[in-house]
Amino acid sequence: DGNGTFLPESKRNIPLPRIALKILLGNSSTYYATQVGEQEIGRTPILVGAFMLVKKEVFKRVNGFDEDYFMYGEDIDISYKIHSLGYDNYYNGTTSIVHFKGESTLKDNKYAAQFYGAMQIFYKKHFKSNIVFDAIVWLGIRMAYVFRSKHKDSIDQTESYILVSDKIPDQLIKILQKPIRLDLDLECINENTEVILDANLLKYEKIIAYLTNHKINSKAKFKILPKNSNFIIGSNSSKSRGEVILF
Repeated sequence: DGNGTFLPESKRNIPLPRIALKILLGNSSTYYATQVGEQEIGRTPILVGAFMLVKKEVFKRVNGFDEDYFMYGEDIDISYKIHSLGYDNYYNGTTSIVHFKGESTLKDNKYAAQFYGAMQIFYKKHFKSNIVFDAIVWLGIRMAYVFRSKHKDSIDQTESYILVSDKIPDQLIKILQKPIRLDLDLECINENTEVILDANLLKYEKIIAYLTNHKINSKAKFKILPKNSNFIIGSNSSKSRGEVILF
């Protein structure tokens, strides 16, 4: 995510009904493909749509993404269809991307309904539906809304910024209105300091390395200054909306 924390949904097993029930009860150990390490390469039935490569002939053979899904579930569906045809889906942990989450998270009961509605579509298409499972979906929609309602976005307590770059844009100083210092090594990051990584100087491979290397500090926050841009972008949580700051 935007803080360098690994997202376990990057590699998943087939969400059989019994696994879905365990997830609902708070046990996701059999859902995520823990048999393949975070930085390993291995067969993984279900991949994430945020970073997926599919051969054109295979994509056509399964008729692409299923448009019955409005949001969520379409990556599970296409992964499962490809897997069911006898192909092997592979997770490649030797490369990484940053996935800013939050725009399509379970913000309210509408989003919860879409999420669990997608699960219902998936099971109706690929598994035999029954009254018990329909009841689980109904319960899941309501429980997700309750849990989401309890989630509060953290208050921004940033006191200063570290800019990993060779210069500080004057416009950035004006818009942030807090102390900014240059630092290429990031030797000391306290919990109230936010790091801005400049893509004009750093390759994105290096930026992702900064994120993952400093994820040990759970208090660290990061934003990225894209190349030739007048804004910084970042996300401090995989459960809430990120932020774009124009300057």
